[in-house]
Parts: sequence; structure tokens; C-alpha cells
Amino acid sequence: MAEYYAVVSKEGSDAERQRMLDCITTNETHFFREPQHFEYLEREVFPRWRQEAQEGRRTRRVRVWSAGCSTGQEPYSLAMLLLENFRSSQPWLLEVVGTDISTRALDTAQAAVYPATQAGDIPTDYLRQYMLRGIGEREGWIRPTPEVRALVSFGQLNLIDNKLPGAERFDLVFCRNVMIYFDLDSKRKSTALLSSALSPKGLLLAGHTENLNGLLPGLKLVAPTIYSLKEAGR
Repeated sequence: MAEYYAVVSKEGSDAERQRMLDCITTNETHFFREPQHFEYLEREVFPRWRQEAQEGRRTRRVRVWSAGCSTGQEPYSLAMLLLENFRSSQPWLLEVVGTDISTRALDTAQAAVYPATQAGDIPTDYLRQYMLRGIGEREGWIRPTPEVRALVSFGQLNLIDNKLPGAERFDLVFCRNVMIYFDLDSKRKSTALLSSALSPKGLLLAGHTENLNGLLPGLKLVAPTIYSLKEAGR
């Protein structure tokens, strides 16, 4: 172990270090995981945003960051959710950014081809409208429609490197079932980074096995595992 650590720690070992990360990271995910979050957004958040846009109190734009996106099912689920909730005569600009530390997981996310056995995780209406079923050589596989894929972009990012995916803020930041593997210092660093990515009235959504209370003074709990910036009000 000490010899291998010396190899991956030295300068110029980026390729081996990345192979190590791809081997040790956990990539467990599926479509519409933890549906309570999606239900909360549809019930409490999206109607308010549509009303605010109609009254001229917000722009018709929604940006979402899926941090620790693994093999891509979460960002594609979010893209389907946004398309379903923001169709109108006045089009919305919708964007989902997915990041992960594992290049192997990101390769799968960008390919966007999944076993058809995962279709059971997708609501029936969404499956019919936003997913394609393979035929012939592709039988047994599913893929998001071009409309869904067009909303999503991917990039590599380490949550404790203090780098954000772009300069613009996000309305929603999903980081679910990622920090359960972090020590306390790494949790604080990651939570600070994720919070700095939020727009003033944005929401940070953690996994239901995670608790961010006390990690950052500027965050407040607004619903189970859903946080906002304290100065943002409701």
C-alpha cells in the first residue's frame, strides 16, 4: 500500500491516479432516485417559479447542478423533470450540469445508453415521452431522447478542490449520497463549495442519509434534506 501511495502521489502520475479513483469510487445510482425531492420541487418550488416569471419577478431560466452525478441517471432525470414542468408558450432556458470525479462514470453518462432493466425506475409518462427503446442490435437498451440530452452537459470535478463548474450560479444544486463517504473536514469544504454555487434563492438538496446541519452557518433547512441560504428568506 505504501509503495502504491508513493506512485500515485508523485508528480506525473495523473493517469494512474485517475485509474485508482475510477476503481475506488462508488457509482450507485438510478433514475428518479429519492422521489421525495422531485415531488417537493413539483409541488412547492416550480409553481412558485412559474408565477414569479409570469409576474416579471424572475427570468425564465433554470440552471441545475448534479454534483457527484455518477453515470448520469440523476441529471437526465432532472432534465426530464424540467421539460415536463416548464413547457409553455414562452419558452424557458433550461440547463443541467453533471460533474463527477470518475472519468469512467462520466463516459457512461455521456454515452447515455442504459440497460432496459432500469426503465422501471422511470415514471410511465416520462418513459413514454422522454426515453427511446433500442431495436435490433440495440434491443435491451434505453436512451434519453435528443431533447433531454440537449439539456445536459458533463465535466470532471473534485468537490474539495474549490472549483465551480462555470461562473454562473445555480437555482438547484443536487449533491445526494456523496458526502456520506467524506470525513468532517471534506464535508465542510464540499458544503461551502456547493453553497457558493447557489443563486440567492437557490436550493441545495442532499441525500436522505445525510445531514448538513451545523456544517455551514449560512445554510438553513427548509424541508427534509433541502437547504437554502439563510439570507435568502423563504
